[in-house]
Amino acid sequence: MCPRPVPSEPSPPTGFTPLVQGDPLAVGPFRLVGRLGEGGMGVVYGALDSTDRHVAVKVVHPRHAADPVFRAGFVREAELLSRVDSECSPAFFGADPHAQRPWMAIEFVPGGTLKDHVREHGVLTAERLLSFAAGTAEALAAVHQAGVMHRDLKPANVILSPSGPKVLDFGIARATDDHAPERGIFGTPGWVAPERLDGGRDTLAVDMFAWGGLVVYAATGHGPFGKGDTATLIARTRTSEPDLEGVPEELLPLVSAALSRDPVERPGAVEAFTKLLDLAGAGEPGEGPRERLHALLGRVWTGFPMVRGSGTWIAAGSVATLSGSAPLAGGGAGVVATKAAGAGTVAGMGKVTASVVASTLAVTVVTGAWVGGRMYSDQPILPGRAEETVAASDPATEPDLERAEFRGMTLTLPEGWTALTLEEEFGNFSVEAERVTEEWLLLYPGGQEGCEEVDWTWGYQAEPHECHHVQVLGPGGIAYGGEAWQPIVGPDGVQGRFHPGTDPGGCLDWAELREWREGEDLEEFEHTTVEVGAQEASYAFGAGACADPLSPVNRMMIYEQRSWLLDGPEILIVDNYGIEELETILAEADLPA
Repeated sequence: MCPRPVPSEPSPPTGFTPLVQGDPLAVGPFRLVGRLGEGGMGVVYGALDSTDRHVAVKVVHPRHAADPVFRAGFVREAELLSRVDSECSPAFFGADPHAQRPWMAIEFVPGGTLKDHVREHGVLTAERLLSFAAGTAEALAAVHQAGVMHRDLKPANVILSPSGPKVLDFGIARATDDHAPERGIFGTPGWVAPERLDGGRDTLAVDMFAWGGLVVYAATGHGPFGKGDTATLIARTRTSEPDLEGVPEELLPLVSAALSRDPVERPGAVEAFTKLLDLAGAGEPGEGPRERLHALLGRVWTGFPMVRGSGTWIAAGSVATLSGSAPLAGGGAGVVATKAAGAGTVAGMGKVTASVVASTLAVTVVTGAWVGGRMYSDQPILPGRAEETVAASDPATEPDLERAEFRGMTLTLPEGWTALTLEEEFGNFSVEAERVTEEWLLLYPGGQEGCEEVDWTWGYQAEPHECHHVQVLGPGGIAYGGEAWQPIVGPDGVQGRFHPGTDPGGCLDWAELREWREGEDLEEFEHTTVEVGAQEASYAFGAGACADPLSPVNRMMIYEQRSWLLDGPEILIVDNYGIEELETILAEADLPA
């Protein structure tokens, strides 16, 4: 049974949901107010510290707390960004990565992302644009001074809080002195510097390239290389000039230099920050750069409201009806003592290891849930060596549209259907050895304009689309297609849901959705045996889950999933859309005896 909500009075702040049965009343020194969201990685709570300061606290799910690789990643991120001190990144208030259930706490940031703001209210102009550019440059300067490369700066990773822009999500950040090889190129297409696409070494200049694109987006509403699939964006980044039309003339020299294909020609973060302060006429003679930025933001940064967190913050422990709730979640050896200035330490680690795990958490505060499972399981945009990237970014080939073949099975498709053979890496991405690369078959009916906009080589679609499709997978999908990259068939032999990530994905393209009902058990699938061609297949039908990106707390939504599993040829067929023709296609499939 799913946990039942615990009654609380008064209602939690906007964007929060009440605590549920089993939630703690406090984590470390923080008193919980309500839930910001929940995903596969953990639960994020709104909380208060001893001075009633607003805090966001993430508590890791038990299944990840038991994973030594996950814990090591948790500690590593804390160590990586422990020294960051910035006006324009969320303040860190503490963490205990060695607790029974690791947790971390950062400043609660109540604003929306730059991407959301531009979509809903339009671009930034005049002094607000200058202060945005200066604030994000200041955050990068602080990160770089700490010996860290962010590597994923983009509109979705900057919050426009009421007090200024805040750079967050250090999920794929890397130390500047870390030269260990990686298994691919990480980042977001259109924002990754060209030298990284060509296999060059990461430097601080890769962040400045993305920063230039970020300012273009804030000023114009589009990225410097427009929109498109992965292959198109990569090709433009490598060879095309950025589109700077609409960028104010006073910013053009700096932004153009930042977007240079030659990293040597890009300004450093400190240089960019200083020039922007001068352009804005910020502060008084003799003041330091941070004081000048603070003065600038105080003068021009207006009109960025709280989008969540407004209302009375009443800690759970102060409400009589909650006084009997569950024990603390963070029972590690020692707890964090937060400091008046906002700096925290990590219990059992010392201050040097206690930083921007917080910034990774900040994405939770923006979306209202721990969505995407990126922190220690991100996939590269391009696998392998750089000289392979063009082929790797566009692996689709079109077989005969009348008949599609896969692992000895031949499917006869209705007129207008499309079949694409794709290559993908399957496996537990926190364990290097547990990965396989293999082909899978994509099928979809014709007449769907949304299908033309989908880049099937990019795992999580950045823009909503609608393309009803069928996945036909092999041994990799079977072995790693269950929840948290577990086998689709459990140890009890029962076929479960195809759900290979650690989180519900965003509900971007499902046609029929309904809200999850309290008490509904998502583990219960109906099972039977049906025929696919002349062979028996195990058929499973039940509820899949996704997160509603339009909800302030990413509420869980339900869609119906059905799948067919053929043991002999090791084929798994998954349909999340109830495509009517599929049953006929499978019944007429040609399979070897």
